Amino acid sequence: MVNNNEQSGKRERNRYRVDALARGLTALAAFSRTSQRLSPRELSRMVGIPITTARRVLTSLQADGYVARDSEGLFGLTLRALDLGYGGSFGLQLGQLAKVDAWQLHKTLDAAVYVSIFAGAETISILSFVRPGFVHPLAHRFPIYATSSGKAYLAFCPPGELSSVMEAIAWERLAPNTITRREEFMRELQLIRSRGYSINNEELSAGMVSIGMPIFNADEQPIAAISAQAAIGMTELAEVERLFIPHLSETARRITERVSLMDLDQQGAAARR
Repeated sequence: MVNNNEQSGKRERNRYRVDALARGLTALAAFSRTSQRLSPRELSRMVGIPITTARRVLTSLQADGYVARDSEGLFGLTLRALDLGYGGSFGLQLGQLAKVDAWQLHKTLDAAVYVSIFAGAETISILSFVRPGFVHPLAHRFPIYATSSGKAYLAFCPPGELSSVMEAIAWERLAPNTITRREEFMRELQLIRSRGYSINNEELSAGMVSIGMPIFNADEQPIAAISAQAAIGMTELAEVERLFIPHLSETARRITERVSLMDLDQQGAAARR
């Protein structure tokens, strides 16, 4: 039996509850769990609200700069939402899933290894192994067009998202070989799609090269990328490719399997609710 104090407490909480705000926060949390783009219908199914309500919530979040709508009508988190911590839970989940495999790759290659996610025109490094015995979990941000991880992700992302990112890029020369023209960058993405991995040859930092590969979810959509970096003065680019690609490919495959299993578990839990 509920006593009077409990009933009074519930009434007091409901008195200060702002339903619209609560729905907005719930929607942002849904993106955080998936790190994917969502349609109003998908958001409706995930959080248990009518489609019309989901559409209003997304439109409001877009107006305030927390989500962006791409040319396919799907919504995704912006950097403003990430600055508030949304998307962080996915980053933490992914970091835990990828940590052992990324660490093993770091030891095998004796090279810096990064696991990254993406928001707008930025690559966000969520896991970094840069020297033996040291893992750097803090997020570092880089222009998406100048990183091997960013190029690996964009090469396989849906056309609508790619178009939105292209519009947001401020093309600047950051290093000797930075690609600064959209047409050339699109040709580079086509090459990456055909071979399955990206190369960053002194495009972000002089003297540094890296190889990147995408990480996919259960729907075969790219959600992250893993990359390995080396100093070009110590090893020729062709040798970096020969040494890195087999190990990087196997690591990306294992992390993709872990992410896919996590996605399927979450989908099963949602269906049971």
